[in-house]
Amino acid sequence: MTAHTASVTAEFQPQLVATISAEQLLTALPARDLTEDEFVATLPQPGLGSPRVLVGRLDAGQPYDRIIMRYDSNGRGFERTWSRVNTSNTPARYLLESDTSSTGYVSSPN
Repeated sequence: MTAHTASVTAEFQPQLVATISAEQLLTALPARDLTEDEFVATLPQPGLGSPRVLVGRLDAGQPYDRIIMRYDSNGRGFERTWSRVNTSNTPARYLLESDTSSTGYVSSPN
């Protein structure tokens, strides 16, 4: 997992963006206590699947603003992007913003 600050224009605040792989997503909370610099991100999936979770690292006490997952399907590379929808760190909830392998889906922030 890598985290970086996205470049933005002067009218927007910089965003903390994490780039992850599909293997880093979990189907349930980890069976261990989190460290002080970790948080749990709840990430909805396209379609009717259960949300996935990701244990991330806080940056200056804050979770990622965006999470980008790069993955392969049928020999082609795709990207799925989530944006944070709440200000709480426990858990940090995200909305599925885009998936380059999909042409249409509905995502709920809950």
